[in-house]
This record gives sequence, C-alpha cells and structure tokens, in this order.
Amino acid sequence: MSADNPNPEMIASVSAGKSGNGEIFHYLIPEKLKTQALPGAFVLVPFGTGIIPGLITALTEPDKIPPGIALKSITAVIREIPRLTEKQLNFMLWVAGYYLCPPGKVIASAVPFFAKTGVSWGYRLNEEQPLFAELDVSEQRRLKQFCADGTAKLPSEYRFYEKAGLLYRYPIIAQKKTRLTKDTDKDTADIPAGTDPDTKTAAAVPALTEEQQAVWDELRSALDNGAFSRFLLFGVTGSGKTEIYLRAAQHCLDRGKSVLILVPEISLTPQNIRIFTERFGDRVYARHSRISRTVSAEDWINISQDRACIVIGTRSALFAPLPSPGVIIIDEEHDPSFKQQEPEPYYSARDSAVKLAEICNIPYIAGSATPAVESYHNAQTGRFRLLTMAHKVHRQPPPPITVINPAEVPEVYGIFYLNETVLNALRGNYTAGRQSLLFINRRGYARMMICTECRKPVYCINCSIPYTHSRRRDCLECHHCLHTAPIPDVCPACSRKTLINIGLGTERLESDMKNIFPKSRVLRLDSDTVNTDKQWKENISLIRRGEVDFIVGTQMITKGHDFPKIGLVVILFPDLGLNFPDFRASERVFQILVQAAGRTGRRRDKQGEVIVLSYNPAHPVIRYGATADYVSFYQHEIALREALQYPPFSRIALMSYDDDEEGNTYRTVMELHDMITRESLHIIADKDRRTEFLGPVESPLYKLRGRFHWQWLIRSPSATELVKTCTRLKNRLSGMKLKGRLRIIIDSVRT
Repeated sequence: MSADNPNPEMIASVSAGKSGNGEIFHYLIPEKLKTQALPGAFVLVPFGTGIIPGLITALTEPDKIPPGIALKSITAVIREIPRLTEKQLNFMLWVAGYYLCPPGKVIASAVPFFAKTGVSWGYRLNEEQPLFAELDVSEQRRLKQFCADGTAKLPSEYRFYEKAGLLYRYPIIAQKKTRLTKDTDKDTADIPAGTDPDTKTAAAVPALTEEQQAVWDELRSALDNGAFSRFLLFGVTGSGKTEIYLRAAQHCLDRGKSVLILVPEISLTPQNIRIFTERFGDRVYARHSRISRTVSAEDWINISQDRACIVIGTRSALFAPLPSPGVIIIDEEHDPSFKQQEPEPYYSARDSAVKLAEICNIPYIAGSATPAVESYHNAQTGRFRLLTMAHKVHRQPPPPITVINPAEVPEVYGIFYLNETVLNALRGNYTAGRQSLLFINRRGYARMMICTECRKPVYCINCSIPYTHSRRRDCLECHHCLHTAPIPDVCPACSRKTLINIGLGTERLESDMKNIFPKSRVLRLDSDTVNTDKQWKENISLIRRGEVDFIVGTQMITKGHDFPKIGLVVILFPDLGLNFPDFRASERVFQILVQAAGRTGRRRDKQGEVIVLSYNPAHPVIRYGATADYVSFYQHEIALREALQYPPFSRIALMSYDDDEEGNTYRTVMELHDMITRESLHIIADKDRRTEFLGPVESPLYKLRGRFHWQWLIRSPSATELVKTCTRLKNRLSGMKLKGRLRIIIDSVRT
C-alpha cells in the first residue's frame, strides 16, 4: 500500500492517454489530491518509465480491484484543464459501450491533450515529494527556475528527478487573450477578441418566409421548454434551413447557452464559420482534424470556460466540452461521412448526437433536403417531429430537368456522352455569362483500361479493382491503395496490344471542356486537385467571384455549398452507383442526384437548368431523383427495406476479418464461422427475437491494400439486442489468438 495513502477510501480508474489498446488503469489517490481527483479530472500518472496524462473515468472501491496488483499513485491533477462535467464523461463512456470500443480509445480520440504530438508541454515541480527537502537551496532554486522557464526539453541531468516524481510534464495552456478563428476556416478577416456582439456590425437578419416562421415557432417553443426533443427539418435546397439554425443559435446565446453544429465534411466548415461569424462575431469556434493540436488544445480550454458560444465542426466536434449546451444541430444529416470508418471508435456522430441531447436534456435538430431513410421513418412513426419547408426562400420554381439516355441520341465531336442538347445548354449558359457545373462521381481520365480481346481490365496489384487511367500523371493509379503503375503496351492477361480506355472521370471532363471552349476558365475540383484547406478556400473564392466558367467535380462539390452564379448542372451517369452491392446504394444515388441538382436555381432572378445523363432513365431512383420527389422515393425504398428486413426494420452490425495471406484468411474465417454456428445459442441474447448471422462472404472489395477481406452481417430486431449480442460475441472472440484483424462495427453504413 502506498505510503502517502495508507488507508485509501477509493481507487481512481484512469484512461491513460498513450495506452495503445485503450485500457483503463487503476491508481491510488494521494491524501492531498482527494478533493481534486474526481471523475472527469485530468491527471498525470506514472506509466511505464514515464509520467503521462490521463482522465479519471470513475472512482472504484478497493475491494473491487483484483488482488495482488501493486498500484501506483496519481502524480498530480492538471489544474489548467477544466474537469469534464458528469454529462460529458457519461456521454464518452456511453459511446464506448454502445460501439464496443475501449473507453480509453474514445477519450483519446476526443481529448486533444492525449495527442502524442502537437501539444506544448512544460515541467512542474512537485515540492511535496520528500526528495525536494533533501536538495540544497541552490538546486531547489535551479529546478524552480527551470519550471518557470517553461522549457519543453528535459536536460539529461534532470531525468532522475522525473523518474523520482519530483519533476513531471504538464500541458502548457495559453491564457485566453484573443479568440481568433483560424484563417483556414473563415472567408473574412479575423475579428478582434473582446468584440461586443451587440455593438459590432452584424449581418442583416432577413425576414422569415411563412414556412420558415412556422418551423421557427415550433423550434422556439422547444428551446424555451429546454427539454430533450428530436426534430427532423426536411427542407428543399435553398429553403433557408441555415437561417433557422442561426435563429436557434441566437435564441440559445441570448439565454447563456452554447450551440453545437455538426457538418459532414471539413470543406463545409469555412462556409458555415463565415456565415455564423458574420452574425455572431467571435463567439464561433471551429473543430475538425485539420486544426493544429496546439490550437485545438487551447480552444478546448476556451470552450469549456465559455458558457455561450457556437462550436461548428465535423464528427469530433461532438466531444467539445460545452459547459451549458442549449441545442445540437446536424446539418446534411443524411451524409454517411458522419460515421467514423477508421480508426476506432466506429461511432456515428449523427446518431450519438441524439444520445448527447438526451443526456443534456436539450433539443436535437437534424436537417436535410434528402433525409436518411431511417430518419424520415423516425419522423413518420413519431420518434422525431417532422418540420417541412417545401419551397425555396424566393419561391423560385424547381429548375427544369431533362433526362437523356446517351445511347438513344447521336453524339457530337466524337464524345460519347455529349449530344446536341447538352452542348447547346453548355454553350448558351457560357454565352450568358453564367457558370456550369458538370458532376461525375469518379476521378481520373478513364474509369479503367480493358482488353478488347479477352475483355479483362488491368487490375491493381494490391486490390481486386481495376486501375484508373490518370493522364495528368501519365500512369495507371489505384484510388484505394494509391499504387501507381506504368501504362502497359500489352494486356497483362493475354499479351495482346488491344488495350483501350473506357468510362469517364473528372480529368477527361476537364480536358473536353477546355477543347470545346478554349477561351473558357475550367476548374476541376476533386481530391486529385484539392489537397489542402488553402487550395479549397482559393477555389471556392474563384467560383463565388465568378472567375470560373465551367466547374468539373466529384461529390465534394455537391455538399451544401451555395454558388448563386451556377445556371446549369449536368449530372453524368449517377446510375452507375446503383450497381454497388449495398442495400443503401439506391438511397445514396438519389441523395447525390438531388444534392447536385440543388446547386443551381439559387438566385431570385434566375431559374437554372439540370440535365441528367443516364443509361437507365426509367429506374425509379433516377425518375424520383431527377424531380427531387423525396416522398415517392421514400415510399418506394421503405417497401423494399421492409420486405428484406433491412434498417429501419432491423439494426445491423458488420463483422469483418482481414489478413495478408489469402489461404490463412479463408481458414480463419471458416474457424470463426464454425465457432459462431456451434455456440450461437450462447451468443444470441434473446432466443425469442432471433439475431441473425448472415455470411461469411467475401467483402465487396475482397482484396484491398494487399489484405483479403471477409465479412458477416449481424441483423437484430433492436439496437439493444444488437449491442448485447455483439458484446457477447466480442468477449468470446477476445480469447482467440488471431493473426489478422477482426472488427465489429455497430450500425454500419456499409454492407
């Protein structure tokens, strides 16, 4: 038992920041820290040969700790970092439990101080350590001066003092002198800290339409009530959902409450920061993975001490330490990017936000022009309250939409996708000085190279998918593992010189537009051309200033951006996405169609036009998507989901196994399947409401980055049953020594 805590009352359970597997460790609480070492407190603890930061997750009675374990003591409580509230800590632990993730991994991903790099560190002197009194006065002064200097690097002669617990590292937190939002997240100049929002020049507040007013009246009542409630704001593109979010934010700020707004992509953060900063000044914080660790750590402190602020960000912003939240808003709630894919925790920020709102007893608002089928079903069955805005703010009629099958019309200029209708629309829009957006959800010059003799494509050596031809780089490129290869002269399969390019990508679209309109300004936006926030911001500014005539892009350009000068949108072959083996494929194609079409017709004086090129124009998804008829699409889709018992009529998890040796992968998968089959009655929690294990099957991307993938679909009638079953399954599998990687993803958005 520790000398400085001979009769401990409680043991601290601590998530240690650098513990790779996210385990919880137990530490004694020194007498002098008992009033500070409480759940939610950030502490420094001995770990291995050093001292690292951690977070107290709970206090545990000594008799519940396994006997025979020699416990170490907490070194210090980090006073510079405010303690998490009970609600914040409970939420992180809920995420860990629901998504089957060790608590330490959730906390490490949420808290910037657990980062291995990017956070500034200094040293502090533990004067209560007995060794300090044994030092001569000059050495004591030297150590005090060293700590006061804030030096991050420990001299070799002081390493003994660190091991003895006399010196310990702690994060250096800047005092809140200014509140400047990062340049990468704003399109306007920084606003000086301390600006009084009531005296600064604020953006004019527009009058609400009748639809907006009706929606706002209901939301305002819920905000005044201050209790947990769930809303789905179903508003067409251009209907003014953002103004509703602004009103909700103002309402909360006026009452000393904070606001959390989640967006699916980092690229949407600058636009939202600009809009909210124009209205609210320096109360706005951005949080996403491209913000430096230092700024993220400083903002964490500032947010936790600011009782009335706005946090806008991507998934990780969900863990922002808002002390007094008033509302949670999820914009573009349908977007699958809200689901974390890698690394753990595999959480859905959208779904978890509902739980956070419940814990905080505040309203939850999810908005979209194309809600997720599950979300709309929740509204239809009464779990969510449905708020509808069916018209654009300026009451413009929907843009006329033309659907063309390229196989049925003559091509022009020898370009298979180009016909007179498309060419005339592009030419007319260009002549009128308006912008055209050409959307195809594929990068590169050609989708693949294929042999006209043996009909085999040229496959990536690491993945079970064909290479894409990149003319810019003059090579073949895999968009999954990023491997490149020279363009072959002969077919790798049959050695004939009969290779041709087929398909279309953004690179070829860009080239064709430049050839057809040689004096025009063509801008391509995809992940090959936009790699940094600075590049993205510069390109968006070019579009907004009207310095671009033709915009060629992938899905990144369709998500929530407001480009009022776009007069024509051409959507190329959205039906290709229908071939993907996923029950949500139709939903995603519909959403992309509507979101892409929604980039035009956003000006009061201009209607806009949309052309869709599809080889399957009669498909219900194409028909409903082309007319933005969400209700008809939903009715069609929900009938299929019910017949097949897919969500929302069940809950699913995806269990996958992958390894780098194909034969071993197959044998291990069969062993796992035999175990599941043999012991299923012990794994399945409720035999009356049967949980199904479907599979194993090869994953849609069977070989990926040199690893071979298999998967099972676990389907259960309820979330409770699903988590219970998967928890038992994971516990059973944890005792098996597996060479490869096994994952269980609750509520997977991919199948």
